Amino acid sequence: MKCIRCGKCCSRTEIYLSSEDVARIEALGYDKKDFAVKSGPYLKLRKVDGYCFFFDPYEKTCEIYPYRPMSCRLYPVIYVLGKGPTVDAGCPMAYTVSKAELTRKGKLLEQHLSKIFKRAKRVYLASLQK
Repeated sequence: MKCIRCGKCCSRTEIYLSSEDVARIEALGYDKKDFAVKSGPYLKLRKVDGYCFFFDPYEKTCEIYPYRPMSCRLYPVIYVLGKGPTVDAGCPMAYTVSKAELTRKGKLLEQHLSKIFKRAKRVYLASLQK
């Protein structure tokens, strides 16, 4: 796909974080409490003024681009309940995603979400034992 750096993906989407995402970002020196928020048993990227914590809306750049979360790497491929992996029609460059890219990124997204759901299930079950 081709990206025009519009920043819509950094404001419109909710990015769920895997343990690997968090570890990768923390290794850069960031504190999880600064860039992540709890949403039930899940961790999501924090938004500041409507944008991802790491997005500079003036420069339209990501401060951690080479280390960004997996969901950011896979965008504009998103997962829609009842539909599965699809391309986010809100991305102005969605039409540049090929069927092969959708298939490849869709599989990676499903694997990524599976890790997140397994972690959330462990967190939820642990909270019941308290």
